[in-house]
Amino acid sequence: ENVHQSATIPAGKNITLDLNGHTLSMTQAITNKGEFKLVDSSIDKTGLLKNTKTTALVNQGNMTLDGVTVNAAGHGITANSGTGTIDINNSKITGASYGINMTSGQTINLNSGLVQGSTYGIYQYGSFNGIINMTGGEVIATVDKGIYSYCGSSSYLQKVNITGGKVTGKEYGIDANYRATVTISNAEVITQASNRDKYAIRLGAYSNLTINDGALISSPTASGVILDSSNITFTMNGGEINAGGSNAYG
Repeated sequence: ENVHQSATIPAGKNITLDLNGHTLSMTQAITNKGEFKLVDSSIDKTGLLKNTKTTALVNQGNMTLDGVTVNAAGHGITANSGTGTIDINNSKITGASYGINMTSGQTINLNSGLVQGSTYGIYQYGSFNGIINMTGGEVIATVDKGIYSYCGSSSYLQKVNITGGKVTGKEYGIDANYRATVTISNAEVITQASNRDKYAIRLGAYSNLTINDGALISSPTASGVILDSSNITFTMNGGEINAGGSNAYG
C-alpha cells in the first residue's frame, strides 16, 4: 500500500495498526498524540513501514512497536513533544539521518531489536528530563555517535540507563555531552574509530558515568573513556574498559 498523505492519531484515541507481513509505504509521517501500537502478527515478521521522503513516525503520546521494521529517508522516529513513552520490542528502526530523534521529555524503552541511524543512533537533546532505558537490542550509528545526550538547562537532567544490549558508534559509542547521567551494566559500548582521539564514551560538563558489573567498554583501535570537561563524576564498580588503540581512561 502506498500512502501520500500524513496520518494523525488524536489524543484520547487508542489505535493498533497490524502490518500482518505487508509493506506500508508513505511519503509523510504518522503522528501519534494518543495511544498507538504498530505490530506485525505474521509468523515471519516481514511487516514494513517505509517512508521514502521524511521521518516515518512522530510520537507525542505513547507508542509501542512490536515485531515490525521501520525504514525512513529522514529519522526513524521523532519524539518532539510531551512526556510520553516509546516501547520497542523485537523491531528494527532505521533512519537515513537519526534512528530516533528525541527532543522532548519522553522515555524510550528499548527492550529488543535495533535502532540505527547514520549520524546518531539515538539523539537526545534539549532542556527536559528525558530517559533512555535499554535492556537489550542494539543501537548503531554508522557515521558518528551511537547515543548522543545533551541537556541545555541546570533545572533538568538527561538519563541513559543501559542494563543489556550493545551500543556501537563509528566515532563515539556514547557522547554524554552536557548534564547527562549514564549508567551501564551487563552491556557493551563500542567505538569503531581507528583514531586514538576518539573514545567509546565521552563525558562533557556536569555529566556522570557509572560502570557496573558485566559492562564492557570496548575500543579495539581507539580509546576508552574521556572526561572532557569539569564537574564530572565517574564511578567504576565493576566491568571492563578494553582500549586497544591507546588510553583506557583519560
